Amino acid sequence: MTGFFEYHHQGSKKYPFFIRDRNSDILLVAGLWDSAIIDGQEWKTFTIVTVPANETMAAIQQQSKKSASHATHLATRASGRVD
Repeated sequence: MTGFFEYHHQGSKKYPFFIRDRNSDILLVAGLWDSAIIDGQEWKTFTIVTVPANETMAAIQQQSKKSASHATHLATRASGRVD
């Protein structure tokens, strides 16, 4: 792949940033893929393995409190934990 878009939110607007390797035409990433047949239908899945954002990416990835709260809610529901 050549890169990916990451959106920066500022107020009610969002601005796309295209993230790429400035020294190469190809951006290397780590990923996992799998396929499974469920109820007779083939499903192909793929995920990109990520790490915590460095300082530059963290500035772009600022999330609103609403988004962070929603992510926490989803994680809580997925874990079955109720605080």
